[in-house]
Amino acid sequence: MASPAPMAAEHQQASLPDDVLAHVLEYLCTLNDIAARRWCLNKAWLKAHAAPVHWRTLTLAINLPLGDDDHCLVSAWERAPQQLRLAVERHTRHVEFTECASRDKPPYSLGRGLAGQRFSRLQKVTIDILFATKCLQHYDDEAAALSPLFGAGCLVAPFLEWNGWQGTEESFLYGQQPRALYKKFPNLRRLELAGIGADLFLRPDQSGQYSSYALLAPEGVPADMVQTRTLMDREQAAQLVELRTLGLADIVHASTPAGLFPHMTLLELWESFLPLYQLQTAFTRVHAICPVLEILILQLDSEYDTWADESNYSVFAHAPRSLKALVLVLQSTKIPNLTRSQYVALIQRHVPAGVQVHIKIDEKSVSWSM
Repeated sequence: MASPAPMAAEHQQASLPDDVLAHVLEYLCTLNDIAARRWCLNKAWLKAHAAPVHWRTLTLAINLPLGDDDHCLVSAWERAPQQLRLAVERHTRHVEFTECASRDKPPYSLGRGLAGQRFSRLQKVTIDILFATKCLQHYDDEAAALSPLFGAGCLVAPFLEWNGWQGTEESFLYGQQPRALYKKFPNLRRLELAGIGADLFLRPDQSGQYSSYALLAPEGVPADMVQTRTLMDREQAAQLVELRTLGLADIVHASTPAGLFPHMTLLELWESFLPLYQLQTAFTRVHAICPVLEILILQLDSEYDTWADESNYSVFAHAPRSLKALVLVLQSTKIPNLTRSQYVALIQRHVPAGVQVHIKIDEKSVSWSM
């Protein structure tokens, strides 16, 4: 097919629809596409699409095929047009890594990745990778490709316990020593562990083996288990101001030391089969562990007895007085037969003054007592 005339090509480029932005860098993903120059972007188009609104989030995939929201492969970003690289430098606040949708993930390489990219406003990094565990690069080269991100203060990362992966590949993004990843973020203050109910402390199972993962290690855990089964040390954990999502039962365990999170202002906990009366102990322990906590989010499910009785709700009087907001996320739970506003008012009557109550109810799974 003959190449379009210069004027026709210019008109075509100038009239590209906005939704092509998600694929504008796709031509950089393979050598054949580069040779074919699938996209020949003119300066006017680049200037228009270097606007801040387009680059607050940069989404990079580690392997093909690209998803609808991916800008390009991590390995292709080094070949991105300079004007777009400058736009990212100035405006990007969030960088997200994704993997292809198929369950059989091919080995990946980050190339030089983001090396040389400067971020003036970066706040958050999301690692949305669960199964792509085999990297073709050396461990140190993979880390170097991601090094411009290590100044971020917020990290969203998968919790290894929930994907059941027990591989042996040594990958930086998803390797056997998760501590190495977290140590690269010295400014980490906000951590979200993707999944439900991560353990706070590493504890042996009934056979005395450490088969799971946890945020921290208590005293006496073998050093090799500390390195391969925990995410950070207590010094780094003490710097956190936000933490999502831990198991409630583990954080209120009697062995959890008071003042463990001295700066924590937001904490999200998850638990199943929690009797309502046990919230008294939970509130007391949470206040001791997080003395300046302002927002407590409780994800609760699978309780069909005690939450249905209005007389049990006086337990909310024990909520930490430091709180400004208490958020309840309820699924598969039986609650009193009240309207949503009446249910909020029931809880609000009991919580300490100044605590605002918010609820989120899964209408399909929550039932009301008669």
